[in-house]
Amino acid sequence: MLDKINRLKNWQVLIIFVFIGFAVFGHSLNNPFWGDDIPQIVNNVPVHSISNIKLFFEGSTFYDGQGNSKLTGTYYRPLMTTTFSLIYSAFGAHSFYYHLLQLLLCIGNSIILYLILKNFFKPIISLPLAIVFLLHPINSQVVYSIPCMQDALFVFFGLAALYTLIKFKNKSYLIVSVLLLMLSLLSKESGVLFVAVSLIYLLRWDRKRLVTFVAILAIPIAAYIYLHINAVGIASNPKNAPIDNLSLQGRLINAPSIILFYITKILFPLKLAYGYFWVYSTITIRHFFLPLAIDGLVLAAIVYLGMKIRKVTPRLNYFIFLFFAIWIVIGFVLIMQLVPLDFTVSEAWFYFTSIGILGILGSVASTFRPKLEYRAAIMIGVIIIITLLGVRSFVRGFDWRSQDTLANAEINADADDYTAYNLVAQNKLNQGDTVGAKTSILKSIDIYPLWSNYNTLGNILAKEHDYDGAYSTYKKGLQYGQNNIIYENLCQLTLVRGDPAENEKFLVDSLKKYPADSNIWLYFALFEQSYKNNKLAKAAISQSAIYAQVPSQIYYSIINNQPFSVNLSGLNKTISF
Repeated sequence: MLDKINRLKNWQVLIIFVFIGFAVFGHSLNNPFWGDDIPQIVNNVPVHSISNIKLFFEGSTFYDGQGNSKLTGTYYRPLMTTTFSLIYSAFGAHSFYYHLLQLLLCIGNSIILYLILKNFFKPIISLPLAIVFLLHPINSQVVYSIPCMQDALFVFFGLAALYTLIKFKNKSYLIVSVLLLMLSLLSKESGVLFVAVSLIYLLRWDRKRLVTFVAILAIPIAAYIYLHINAVGIASNPKNAPIDNLSLQGRLINAPSIILFYITKILFPLKLAYGYFWVYSTITIRHFFLPLAIDGLVLAAIVYLGMKIRKVTPRLNYFIFLFFAIWIVIGFVLIMQLVPLDFTVSEAWFYFTSIGILGILGSVASTFRPKLEYRAAIMIGVIIIITLLGVRSFVRGFDWRSQDTLANAEINADADDYTAYNLVAQNKLNQGDTVGAKTSILKSIDIYPLWSNYNTLGNILAKEHDYDGAYSTYKKGLQYGQNNIIYENLCQLTLVRGDPAENEKFLVDSLKKYPADSNIWLYFALFEQSYKNNKLAKAAISQSAIYAQVPSQIYYSIINNQPFSVNLSGLNKTISF
């Protein structure tokens, strides 16, 4: 049995990974869009045409209703946005194709990892390690969550770059590797980790090509830095999580708990969430010293294993161990909150670092080989572990069936997840339960106030016909971030409340701020029509139709100056014109 695994052809391995990948994750391919999928894909007008590709490299990932202007956001992921656009241009807003590509990328990542590990260990060790990489629940989010396309892409191109360095020794292939690294960086800033890993690999195993590699790498890196600064600046605080409000010293207080979180999820991947928002602002025994002690014990165990490997095996095995140990260290650098991030921790952020852990396990397994009589039992144990991991990842997929199931799973894993409470509130509002919605959204605001949860509270109040309350709530939300969605809701309120002159001025000012927002043009048209200003209403509805499809009844009634009624579901009110 062991010999058969060691003699597997690469095409046979490919079949194994494709079969396992679709068996575990295939049931999720029809999961719907949710969360950031909506502003990044469904409502992101520039993404709907690949002809806007220039915009993807000049901004971030979110559309703010300003037409063909700069995409907004904190991070620079132009290749992810380009991928979204290519899929949308070919298939439209169908989540199936996004999930399919993501699953194929994650299967591809595991296959490339197997090929890399095979250069260090025998296939009997490399194959189960690569399967664990594919199936481990801590990595399942990269398969299930469409916004994690960035992680699947940056690891795909990064692993491909490293494999090219390892497999092809000709200096001409250095150009291919550098291009792949550039694609990794353009997928997500974390691609810099593969730049570091590539340099470390060459420094240890192929120093003759190191200088040439650095020389070739210099210009693309400089180009990337220029593009990044031009699009989103050098670095900025996203202000999307409570930990973002802490100083560097305050964030580092959480470092021991952050490390322990990932150690725990690797060993016991039971309660899983998209992101975690817990934060500790003071040093305590439970949240600082105890995690620090456990982290220290884990570090001591790794150091001890390294020392044992150095004593009992050739130096090459020790350098392999050291290579993957460094891989783990540099992986932790980017997720330790040295720079403020969107969450305190996120399972998807460990996708890169988990490879280092698997490499460490491979080093240990290849060094301390069990006696022949124990190998069958160990293989059975490995199969059981892989099966359990696969079952957990399979079950995790059901959390993503709807916004409601995912939100409840998130709250179960992290009671401080204000985004999940916001999702619960939106679901209850859609079901007509405004009381339950209000309870959930107030919990969200209490944890961490943002424009998004204030927007939801405003929607609830508008549904209850508390238009003045909704107006003041939307206005308060603008204190936490300017967003065209809140402006749209405020513009809608001009139809039912406020001074006409002030409302008209607000609509005009909103259009100056968001000149290509179809909804604002629509509300402007309805506002003018309500005051019998049909000439202005015609011009406004025509502009609205330029940027998006307008309900035909509204469009033709205004154009022909005929009476009509509109059901404004956001205000729970029907208005006649």
